Amino acid sequence: RRLLDELGVAYKRRLAALLGEISPIQAERLRQLLALIPTDREPPSL
Repeated sequence: RRLLDELGVAYKRRLAALLGEISPIQAERLRQLLALIPTDREPPSL
């Protein structure tokens, strides 16, 4: 569990860095692709 927590922080930091480097069009496409991935949780209501 501790390993996952530590990797999660590093992963989130790297993901944030990558997201800062992509264009708005790429960000929207990524959002669309991620929306296709099934998860256990309900999607947040907008």
